[in-house]
Amino acid sequence: RAERDGFVVAYLNGNAKEKNAWNNKQWFFSDRNDIEFTKSVMDELSKDLNIDQSKIYMVGFSNGASFVHRAAGQLSDRVAAIADVSGWMTGKEKAEAKGVSVLSIHSEDDPSVLFKGRPLWQGVVMKPSEYTPKHYRQINNLPVEPVITVEKAANDTNIQTTDWKGEGGIEVKSIFIEKEGHLWFGGKANEAAPINATDEVLEFFNQHQKVIKP
Repeated sequence: RAERDGFVVAYLNGNAKEKNAWNNKQWFFSDRNDIEFTKSVMDELSKDLNIDQSKIYMVGFSNGASFVHRAAGQLSDRVAAIADVSGWMTGKEKAEAKGVSVLSIHSEDDPSVLFKGRPLWQGVVMKPSEYTPKHYRQINNLPVEPVITVEKAANDTNIQTTDWKGEGGIEVKSIFIEKEGHLWFGGKANEAAPINATDEVLEFFNQHQKVIKP
């Protein structure tokens, strides 16, 4: 898609010593300074390539998505929007990510990252999926009433899209699927999913850019 549509994509790896996990500030995954690592990749790519600094985005899957929520706060001056696919928030995130648009995609029957959250799992707290849009809606003072659409997919799965929009182009959007497990929807081994996560993420990112202050 990057070659076809003309954008730059960097595939960053988590800590190889910790099963390629990302440091989302929950002890069990990694103790590497992944914020500095991510920032340095942004800096190096910007030196070598013609990167539009108003259109830098981050997307993660599972533990990678939980890190992206942390990074959204630490790198909010550079990131226009983030996307979380089958991930979670830890509850430790603060209001630092104000001004960053957010897309969250999750399946209600996810057996790994439970849709209703995990109060405590191996020392890790996973907030319910509904916590994610609520957190970003509140820190951005978005209207309480969203636009909600519900679709019935060909496989009889319900898909609910909930969308909040506010001043300055800030948007918080969630796509919750009734039954699709813990996968990258529409990706390898899940091609028949009722949505394509790559399409949804790219469409969302294309609608947002950062206002770069001089």
